[in-house]
Amino acid sequence: MTIDDELVAAVRAAVADARSIRRLPIAPPPLVASPKCPRCSLVGICLPDETTALTTAGDERHGDAPAESEATVDGEAAPADRRPRGAVRPLVAPREDRVPLYVQAHGAVIGRDGECLKIRQKDGTTSTARLREVSQVNVFGNVTITTPALQELCQRGIDVGLFGFGGWYYGSVGGFPEKNVLLRVAQFACASDASASLAIARELVIGKILNCRTLLRRNAEQGDDGLLSRLKRLSQLAAKAETSDVLLGLEGTAARAYFEHFAALLSPRTGASLGTFSFASRNRRPPRDPVNALLSFGYALLTKDCKVALQSVGFDPMVGLYHRPRPGKPALALDLMEEFRPLVVDSVVLAAVNTEVVRAEHFVHAAGGCALTEAGRRAFLAAYERRMETEVSHPIFGYSLSYRRVLRIQARLLARTVQGELRRYPSFRTR
Repeated sequence: MTIDDELVAAVRAAVADARSIRRLPIAPPPLVASPKCPRCSLVGICLPDETTALTTAGDERHGDAPAESEATVDGEAAPADRRPRGAVRPLVAPREDRVPLYVQAHGAVIGRDGECLKIRQKDGTTSTARLREVSQVNVFGNVTITTPALQELCQRGIDVGLFGFGGWYYGSVGGFPEKNVLLRVAQFACASDASASLAIARELVIGKILNCRTLLRRNAEQGDDGLLSRLKRLSQLAAKAETSDVLLGLEGTAARAYFEHFAALLSPRTGASLGTFSFASRNRRPPRDPVNALLSFGYALLTKDCKVALQSVGFDPMVGLYHRPRPGKPALALDLMEEFRPLVVDSVVLAAVNTEVVRAEHFVHAAGGCALTEAGRRAFLAAYERRMETEVSHPIFGYSLSYRRVLRIQARLLARTVQGELRRYPSFRTR
């Protein structure tokens, strides 16, 4: 072959085309109302109707101030102006087929037995869990996992959460994360862009404040209109925050006002009036009373679930957009969980205390701290999982799905926003 000017020009043109293709988005735009979508196994990843609806609706749903409305979540109204125009087909499965496994018996050993995990306790009793039915494994305290079991869990992409005796979340063990390198590149770029990260942080904080307001309005026997108006005003100020420091201050102010009235949501018949479940303020590291012990444990569980949801999408959970990166701190998981703190954890704590799912004998006090006993953790874990499996109507899309599935949906919408496919992150807000 003779190398002449014509061949050189052709090669250079081919190289230029290849480079231009490389700069294109890795995924094509979602299909619009395609009849193929209901039968596609990737519809929960692609979110075609949701992405199209949010894109076509544009910023009309997102004024500077959150608005009132009419869609329902748990039977209550949600902002109608946040609902996209046009039908969003309920293509996403409302629940996940697999469920988490919790092991907390002191001295228990988790091993592999074919297609099952076998849990052997110190007294010789055993139980099994099918690997194909397990979404994650969570161990507390002195629980051992054999190497073959850990290898199989990593190979299947099943996350292993490690907790201390007191419920402190130390971290997770898993296989290789989702190979979505371009998403992580976009995430790092967004985290380095003060304006882009602040825009997402605003939506997260607004969602948290408004969801706290909703919890107070739903559960307080005598509503405090002044407090509700104050929280509404703080959410409006958060929408206009020009720096992350201002936003952090507004969130802190809202949190103090919220927890100052949290005790009023506890039922006197549970012993709150006698001091068993009294609550004066939020405290931690260590929590000094039963209510704070429940809140801290619940937030640790929610952090773990948010981390799992983000990793399943392809994010690096350590690089946050609102919480600043720090060693050992899953900053992005803390970002995602902000809007779900009142909806999931605070709601579970109130229900567990007010219905006496947890009682005074479920706590131990030592060294100035308070922690759950093994029986107390078991009771609270059951309440937490019931909440995570509760189906709610999505305030934007209208279809029903569990809170655990909602975390996955919101993680994917966050990915769409970080990659520039959505103009603004649509936070999950109930009414």
